[in-house]
Amino acid sequence: MPWLLSMTLVVSVIMAPAVLYLIWRYFQSAKIVFDQKWVRKIIPILLLSFYVFPICGLLDFFISGSVDVLKYFKPIVYWFWFGLVFTFQLATWVIIADIIKIIAGFFTEQRQALVRMYARAMLILLPVLLVFTAWKTYHQTTSIVIDNIELSVEGLPSALENFKIVHI
Repeated sequence: MPWLLSMTLVVSVIMAPAVLYLIWRYFQSAKIVFDQKWVRKIIPILLLSFYVFPICGLLDFFISGSVDVLKYFKPIVYWFWFGLVFTFQLATWVIIADIIKIIAGFFTEQRQALVRMYARAMLILLPVLLVFTAWKTYHQTTSIVIDNIELSVEGLPSALENFKIVHI
């Protein structure tokens, strides 16, 4: 199995508990807020769609015996890696919200109101983080940072004076 596919599968396995936790959390929240059953399936489908690339790579490898993941349709590959970042961003905030909900449960008698407020907050958090992560990912992968460092070297041959080295 090619190294790149192996590492993609390792990352997929590491990401799976967070995805499963988020699916469970969001399905519970959607049950409270939405009456339509089809709406409850949107978020699990979104989160599971991040796995299209590793599943295709694995199927391709088992069917053909070899695979070149670098030749895959780029949006599928990018969607997986974006999903990795988004999943852990979202999981972090959902866990923080869970802790706040547990603590708040000790100080309130209106548990149903707390549960409804939590469910709405979860459903607002998802699109906000989706947009934020998309913007941040785009911004961080398309901007270039240039650090100019001047180095003085004694005894440098004159042919190397004002020599520039670029490190990417």
